[in-house]
Amino acid sequence: VLDLRGEGWGRHSLVWGTNGAREVRITLFDAELALEQDPRAGSHGTTVWESSAVFAKWVERHRRSWPLPAASSAPRPTCVEFGAGLGLSSLALAARGVSCVATDLPEVLPLLKRNLATNSRLLSVPPPGAAAW
Repeated sequence: VLDLRGEGWGRHSLVWGTNGAREVRITLFDAELALEQDPRAGSHGTTVWESSAVFAKWVERHRRSWPLPAASSAPRPTCVEFGAGLGLSSLALAARGVSCVATDLPEVLPLLKRNLATNSRLLSVPPPGAAAW
């Protein structure tokens, strides 16, 4: 298990290897997410990429400076994430009220769907949609 929970994990080095870990844990919006990964699958979409962790933490950190319209005043923004992998970026956006569809290759989809379903409950948001491309 690779554990990215806690304050300030990204202040120093953002280079960390997830190869070999079956699960990556990260705190996001006060929820402790557990992303299942399969480093032996032979697809880049089955492990957490550093860029998705950086983006998710950026969304969390800038939530006050990046306001979304009130639900009654405008439709929710929509995002389609191509190559979502394990879905961390889509989960971060969904936690901010963005309607997301996470896409990836058919062989990655089962892992993506499991991670979206499990972790969206922890964030108390509807799970992003998942589709193959």
